[in-house]
Amino acid sequence: MIEFVLTACLLTNPSVCETGTHPVPQYTLIQCMTGAQILATEWEAEHSDWSVAQHRCRVSHE
Repeated sequence: MIEFVLTACLLTNPSVCETGTHPVPQYTLIQCMTGAQILATEWEAEHSDWSVAQHRCRVSHE
C-alpha cells in the first residue's frame, strides 16, 4: 500500500510540527508522487492553522 506522509507546523508556533501518514491505496507510488503537491495543498486548505513543511510518498510495509 502507498502512504502519503505529511509534516506540518503550526502557523502560530512553527517549532511545533507533527508528521502523519495517510493511506492512498488507490494510487501507485508514481501517481502519489505526481499528485503529492495537490494532496498537500488540499490538506493545508482543510487545516488553516497549519503549514505544510514537507511531504512525500512511500510504500507501507504493513
